[in-house]
Amino acid sequence: MVVLLLLLIAITSLKPIGITVHVVVNDDMKPTLCVGDVVLLIHGESNIGIGDVIGYISNGEIVISRVIKIVRSGNEIAFITKGDASKDPNPELIHISKVIGKYLLHVPRIGWFAIIMKELLRMTHVID
Repeated sequence: MVVLLLLLIAITSLKPIGITVHVVVNDDMKPTLCVGDVVLLIHGESNIGIGDVIGYISNGEIVISRVIKIVRSGNEIAFITKGDASKDPNPELIHISKVIGKYLLHVPRIGWFAIIMKELLRMTHVID
């Protein structure tokens, strides 16, 4: 329990220094990232290139995918992305304004506690 409390304190203190923490909840990036892995995304999208893993907002959710192509959309740079486990690119063109950050590192499986707690809260109708 002490370890989880220390982890929570560490995670919440990262946002002010430009790092977003995200728990992987699907297998789209398998084998690179698995369900329960915690990913750190560093803010600032100026150096994103082909092959980089990015986090972005899609339909109100954080999505983690790999950049496979960089395009221009109007006056803005945009990315075509694909999960490592997918054979086809994601259908949505990701404008730079939707990018949260670039993959910095991940810690395997420590996010399972958050996934289980969220599901328990959802089952008891505490959250949607």
